[in-house]
Amino acid sequence: MRTNLTRLILGLAFVGPLALSVAACSTANQARLDVEEKPETLAIAGVWHYSFDSLEEMIATSDLVVLGEVTEIRQGRLLFPQEAATSDRLRDATITISEILKGEYGGTTLVIEEQGYLADGTPYELSEMPWSQIGDVGVFFLNQSPLHPEGHFGQIHPDGRILTAHMDSIDNSVVIPATALVFSHTPLGERLGSLAPSIVRDNIVTATETVVSESIVPDKPVWELLNDDTELIGTGGAIGNSIGGENPQPGGSQDGGPMEGERTQ
Repeated sequence: MRTNLTRLILGLAFVGPLALSVAACSTANQARLDVEEKPETLAIAGVWHYSFDSLEEMIATSDLVVLGEVTEIRQGRLLFPQEAATSDRLRDATITISEILKGEYGGTTLVIEEQGYLADGTPYELSEMPWSQIGDVGVFFLNQSPLHPEGHFGQIHPDGRILTAHMDSIDNSVVIPATALVFSHTPLGERLGSLAPSIVRDNIVTATETVVSESIVPDKPVWELLNDDTELIGTGGAIGNSIGGENPQPGGSQDGGPMEGERTQ
């Protein structure tokens, strides 16, 4: 039987190196975490199962794109509740929404589920999807699977978090970087990370208008990439996805990513 950690690694559903980080500290169950010790990073082998060639592709594949701020951190749900004694636990980052750039959502806050804690309480994070921190401000590209609780989402890809401001860890002052902060090392991530924070929103709005006007839809939903392994479902990462539009086109392959930027007439 695969260990929970092995299933978690597989469940991240990416293609490229993965990294987990571990630290020997634990916190109370479901506790609000105003102060946390940043985990150390430990690189491990792994693969990403999809990537995006353009901002338009990532927008089209996202269920929801929001501009907002991380305002609260809590420990989240068990990854495998049927195996509670040995299950890892997710980490919940609450986003206070200032603007919805794509999709529909009725609330003013939402929760992004992140990989967070081993069964013994040891925290960990992914090198290209590190923990969100209170005070992070930016644009978040999100997906929602059938197994996400109401109001809970996953970050769609390492490229799918573009920070335009963050809190300094030493004096708790707001830091606006010279260029946007993107944690991935993909070609798209590098391009997004070269943008000035002041133009990030406008670039996304323009790209969203292109998605709508040209009816760009994913060639294959993210959800379908993993339908051959039921153990991958419900891991809280970039797995679940539903596609907007009237006639999304099926097809595509794992080698080519979830979409080819196909345009419908």
